[in-house]
Amino acid sequence: MKLGSFVLLRPAAFMKLMFCCHQAHTEIAGFGISSKSDPLVIEEFVLVLQSNTVVTVEFDDHAIANHIEDFADQGIGPDRSFRVWIHTHPGRSAAPSMVDEDTFARCFGRCDWAAMLIQGREQENYCRIRFNAGPGGQIIIPVQFDWASLPTWLSDNAAQMPQLLASWADEMFACVRELPDPIYQPPARGFGGKRARRRRRRREAD
Repeated sequence: MKLGSFVLLRPAAFMKLMFCCHQAHTEIAGFGISSKSDPLVIEEFVLVLQSNTVVTVEFDDHAIANHIEDFADQGIGPDRSFRVWIHTHPGRSAAPSMVDEDTFARCFGRCDWAAMLIQGREQENYCRIRFNAGPGGQIIIPVQFDWASLPTWLSDNAAQMPQLLASWADEMFACVRELPDPIYQPPARGFGGKRARRRRRRREAD
């Protein structure tokens, strides 16, 4: 299958991705559902059950299997439902972390090809494709938004927009399990008072 020279996000995928990116305090992850004509044209962004922090995402293995099976039942194989891994970064940078690199290699290393797309909260994005066929290799490609289709999409969905936003929020609530911040754990309330907590923070910083 021939791949394009950039990733194109259709309005439904882009708007939902941005909603998740700005609604959540943690990373949010899911999969891009590709069009029939081009695997790098993303029609939808779909979440699955996951555990999240501000710097990590961990998928539930059974949820991944169910995701692939559900789309297979719709006639959409893994080549369209499980090749483009999309996740958000709640900060400015969209550069992949070491955790991102490990996840990409571990979960998609055996696929003939796969893409890791990261969307930062301040519009920065990043996408890299990994090929395993033939000699293999990797390439960073640009991410584009299908602005030309936006007016029609907004017109078609204007009446249903409240329900659409509510469905995205419900999907996040059902799929995202927010874990404590691994970088900083605030001390328990009521233990030693504010001054004691400040002293403990100074000692930990030293």
